[in-house]
Amino acid sequence: MKLEIHKEALAEYIAHIEQAKHSVENSKRLLLILGSQAAMEIISILLHKLNILDESAVVRHNQLDSKNFWNKMADFEKKPQISKLAAELERGRALAYGALKRINTDELLKTISMLFELKDIVEEVSNEKL
Repeated sequence: MKLEIHKEALAEYIAHIEQAKHSVENSKRLLLILGSQAAMEIISILLHKLNILDESAVVRHNQLDSKNFWNKMADFEKKPQISKLAAELERGRALAYGALKRINTDELLKTISMLFELKDIVEEVSNEKL
């Protein structure tokens, strides 16, 4: 997938997250899923930009939590920190499919902040504003 398409999708996910943050209690599931999707786009942009993955390769959200996925990948700056944040965001997504009672608002807000931390780190590594 072309970088421009990833960037468009990321911008859409971020816009929805910003909007949903104003009513966290009513948007818990949506925020968890959007966070995972946005993380997938961020990782895709980074891996394509660093030429680790060919532009035709597709990163799937469930790969973000796969040690095998990360271990097979060439090393790059801040890989351990990036892979840890991406995996946390994907694990958060799993909560979206359970009971809402299990989704703690404070933890959800922490998850959202992890997404923006991931974005900042990837911008630094890729030397590009997303």
